[in-house]
Amino acid sequence: MIKIMLSSEFLECIAGGQKDFEDVELHYADLDGRRFEGLRFRNCRFYFVILRNCNFKNIVFEGCEFFFSSFGWSRFRNVEFRRCQLDYSGFGGAV
Repeated sequence: MIKIMLSSEFLECIAGGQKDFEDVELHYADLDGRRFEGLRFRNCRFYFVILRNCNFKNIVFEGCEFFFSSFGWSRFRNVEFRRCQLDYSGFGGAV
């Protein structure tokens, strides 16, 4: 069953130490400038999510969908996109 989360709820889960997210949907979330480390996303959906200027380290996205999501100017270290679908999403300026 898919669980729709607000960006505030999502960030609270991360701050609380949650590392694994499965069957989660984020809609219209602005996560600009955040640091994400040691997380795993499985069968998650990111619709209209802003992930610009973020730092991603040791992250796995598996079977995830990204629709109109922006990763521009973000930094990636040891990040995997396994069997993910990225539609109308951008990585301009990402390293």
